[in-house]
Amino acid sequence: MRLHAAGLTRAGVVLWVLYGLAGAAGKSFTLKAFDVDDPTPSDWSQDQPNVIDANDAANGPAGSDNITLGGFMGFFETTATRSATATLDGNGEATIKFLTSTQPGNNFRIAVQLNDSAGEIDMLQITNSTAVKYVSADNQPVRGFAGVISPVLTIWRKLHVEIDSMVAIPTEVSSSQKNYASGVIVGQHSSGPLVILDLSEELTDISRYNEPGAHIEIDGLGTFPSGSPALFFVEDNDTIKFNPPGGIMPTVVGLSYKIYDDDFEIIPLALTSIAGPVVDRLKAYYAPTFIEPRLAQNGDTTVGFVLNQDVPPVVATSVTWNDAQNTTDSAYFWQHLVTLGHQGPTGEDMDGDVEQYLGATLKNGIFGRYTAMFTETIRDSSYMNAPRDTSADTQKLFIDWVAMIVAHELGHAPGMNSAGLDHGEKGIMIGAGDRKLIDSFSAKSILRFRSVTTWNQP
Repeated sequence: MRLHAAGLTRAGVVLWVLYGLAGAAGKSFTLKAFDVDDPTPSDWSQDQPNVIDANDAANGPAGSDNITLGGFMGFFETTATRSATATLDGNGEATIKFLTSTQPGNNFRIAVQLNDSAGEIDMLQITNSTAVKYVSADNQPVRGFAGVISPVLTIWRKLHVEIDSMVAIPTEVSSSQKNYASGVIVGQHSSGPLVILDLSEELTDISRYNEPGAHIEIDGLGTFPSGSPALFFVEDNDTIKFNPPGGIMPTVVGLSYKIYDDDFEIIPLALTSIAGPVVDRLKAYYAPTFIEPRLAQNGDTTVGFVLNQDVPPVVATSVTWNDAQNTTDSAYFWQHLVTLGHQGPTGEDMDGDVEQYLGATLKNGIFGRYTAMFTETIRDSSYMNAPRDTSADTQKLFIDWVAMIVAHELGHAPGMNSAGLDHGEKGIMIGAGDRKLIDSFSAKSILRFRSVTTWNQP
């Protein structure tokens, strides 16, 4: 007799029982479901032992440790219990549905025995691995059991990750969101070896233009970086000091200019092209949680570009983070929105004077919790420490960091804890001050993820 998982529903498995000998028609049999030992090793996190699988005691691995919410533990549809009987049809076959729980990492094995056999099925147990008739959490038969027992059925949940992105940075001089200051040089005079250039337009947040990586473009003259050997320095909001190459400066009054800060796109917006690679990395991060991130089907993937976009507590206006949201979270459809933007408000964008780091944040929107990411701030941070180039190695490093920070922010969504409590779980959830490329969640994080009914709410 063989037992097969013939088809899945949202919260159940259809069991097909086949008796391979003649004279099977009309025979009755008993099925019994067992909550076998949790699949996660007790020492998953060395500093957090026995967090996930807390009931493994002196007798070794023990079952009856599935996470049950609302008392639902899994049962046969015909009896609403963990035991059932059925009868083989004229072909020696029978089907019966077992309704599983839906918590990721919960696992079951189903034992089957003909009713004209000895009643050994009632002797099977999951509490003492050193005693007889123990049902282990693997695909091994139970020694001395005359019936058959299924392989382990472990519950996985899909987490549909919708990845949207701001559109490309506008280049038009007329755009209020362009990533440079522009105007016309209206005055020129010497100050020792330097040349003072007067600008037609006042600059704001002038410290951002004096960082390494900033540069000025003067129409017809060239491009010059901030710093030696071709030095320009923003003196005040309408004046720059300029050290011309070779010490000679032609007349530039009347020429147009553009002054850029140190922003640099390793991969240009819109970043929809990295959605697949990011989710592939998320799958590896979340595999130990028995949650499989999937790239959500998404027909509308872009929102408008805003140079310094704030993240209000509830997003309800257009050209904002969830303006292109296509999916919502529920108990049957776990979902999370991630929108890749450029940088946060001035003071948090890592441009200019020492500022607060804001690479990503989780917020409550009108359609549930979502993640806003600031890819330029991530690039600009000391955590990534990326070179200013677009090589394949640098692009891979950038995607690695985006993926890990997405994994971190996704991990804040379940449970509605404070950020501090989540950061205290360590692993990928560790706070930004200790951030590095980390490859796994801690046991405490895994348990929290496995203990919610929907992803974006408790």
